[in-house]
Amino acid sequence: MTDDTPKKPARGRKPPASRKPTPRTTPLPKATPRRASAAKADKGKAADAMTATPVAASSSPRPGLPEWRQKLYRLPVLGTIAYVVWPPRKKSSWVRRSLSAVLAVVAILGVGMAAYPWAGGSYPSFYRIPIEKLIDWSNFLSDLQHNKLQGQLASEFDNLHGLALKEGDPLTRIEIPAIGLDTIVVQGTSPSALRAGAGHYPNTPLPGQRGNVGIAGHRTTYGRPFNRINELKPGDSIILTTPVGRYTYIVSRPPWITNPYDWSVVSNTKDPELTLTACHPKGSANQRIIVRAKLTKSEPVTHQAA
Repeated sequence: MTDDTPKKPARGRKPPASRKPTPRTTPLPKATPRRASAAKADKGKAADAMTATPVAASSSPRPGLPEWRQKLYRLPVLGTIAYVVWPPRKKSSWVRRSLSAVLAVVAILGVGMAAYPWAGGSYPSFYRIPIEKLIDWSNFLSDLQHNKLQGQLASEFDNLHGLALKEGDPLTRIEIPAIGLDTIVVQGTSPSALRAGAGHYPNTPLPGQRGNVGIAGHRTTYGRPFNRINELKPGDSIILTTPVGRYTYIVSRPPWITNPYDWSVVSNTKDPELTLTACHPKGSANQRIIVRAKLTKSEPVTHQAA
């Protein structure tokens, strides 16, 4: 017999029953409330993505906009200016680009003019010179009014024959050939009087008298008569003409700077002298620039008969 023949079961034992494979059924996990809500949320996102409108899509940042430019637009004040001057457009006409460039230059120069009184001294020359030119040009309209006022004062000055002056009346004509100055000086240094450009300190002597004649003037507004007094040097002449005389003063020392509360510069002196004061730097009242001159010549004024 071979080993392939089936063996008979031993006597007294029953053959094992054949087992049929039964399908395994594993119960599915019950859906919890949390899982159900997550599934609903996923379905809602998918629905929103399919029904998204073009307006919503356009509210996202432009894909081609650099990150530094996006940060620039988020700045509190500069961001608004940058957005107006340089809007985030992919394509723009040459007119718009030119206008944006002009507005940018105007904004830069405007900030420079506003900060000039405090930081003008630290500006580089290529930036400071245009700013100073703009400050001069900005006085054009005030110069027109000043020239009209000077014409009226000159007419009153020619007909002036007494020394009983009140504030705002023409007192003397000041001429400084070195800087091309020729203007009428009024009595008083109040804001209304200095609209004429230059005013005489009331508590100082009159031109030609013994003591320190004090005259204040503007450098950037109302005709800016003292705009260039910083260029004066020892030996330059200053001529004051009144209805009674013509007086020539010679600058005795270079201009110097002091604080705006230093009244000693217009205090009385033993010798006949002249002191000019003006704000410094141009456009600022933080300091004063001072010019001192001494009387060297006096001569009477001859009035021609009508």
